[in-house]
Amino acid sequence: MTRFGVRCLLLSIAIVTAAAAAPGTLLDVRVVEAPRHEGSPGRSLIRLLSRSDSSVISRDTVEGIWHRIGYDSARARYLLGGAFEIGAWLPVRSVAYLDEGTGHLAYSRFGEDGWFAMAMIARSDGRYVAFVGGREDDAGMRLAVLDTQADAVAVAGRAPGPPPLADASEREFFRSSHGDYQWGSPPWDGFVTMDAGIVLFDGSGHLVARYGADVAAHRAARRTARRWSIAKLFPK
Repeated sequence: MTRFGVRCLLLSIAIVTAAAAAPGTLLDVRVVEAPRHEGSPGRSLIRLLSRSDSSVISRDTVEGIWHRIGYDSARARYLLGGAFEIGAWLPVRSVAYLDEGTGHLAYSRFGEDGWFAMAMIARSDGRYVAFVGGREDDAGMRLAVLDTQADAVAVAGRAPGPPPLADASEREFFRSSHGDYQWGSPPWDGFVTMDAGIVLFDGSGHLVARYGADVAAHRAARRTARRWSIAKLFPK
C-alpha cells in the first residue's frame, strides 16, 4: 500500500460518523478491522440509533470499509457505500440501503452489475447519486448517476479530474515522486471526497460538472460547465 493509502486508511479507522440527516435516528459507521492488501477486506460496524435515547435499532457488522453517502428522504433510508479492493485500488464496489424504520440493510444491484466509484455525490434528497468510476470490465473512468429508487445507473459523460492535494507535504511528496494526476494513481487510487462545486445537482433537475485544466496542487480558475438532464438520463 502507498504512503497515501496508509494515511487515508488510518484516518478512516479513526473516524466515526454520526449523521443527523434523518429525523429520529443517528447513523454510526466505524471501521472495526483494517483491510489487508490481497487479504481481508476489513470489516465495518453499522449501527442505527434512536435520536431520543441512543438505543440501538439495528446493528450489522459487514465486510468492507463502509461510508455514509446520503439519505433518501422519500423512502426514509440511508445510502451506504462499501469499499473493496480491485487490484491496488480501494473504490466503493457495493451500495446498500439502510431502512430507517426497520433497520433492514438491502443491497443495490450497483455491485452485482460491476460498477465501482472513486467518489460519490448524493443529491440532497438522496434520490440520485453522481459518481466518478466505471465498470470492472472496463477500466475507463466516467461520470455516471445512480437512481436509488429505480436502482439503475446511467452514464453522463467524462469524469472531471480528482480533487487537488490540500496538504503541502502531500503536494511535495507527489511532486518528488513524479506521480500522475489522474484517477487510479496514488493518492486517488481509492474512495475519496470530491471537493465542493465540481460535481453537483442544481435546482432544475440537472447534473452539473465543471471542467478545467486542473493539476494536482490546485483547480484551474477557468472552468467550463456541462449539464445533463436527469429526466433524459433516466427516460420513463
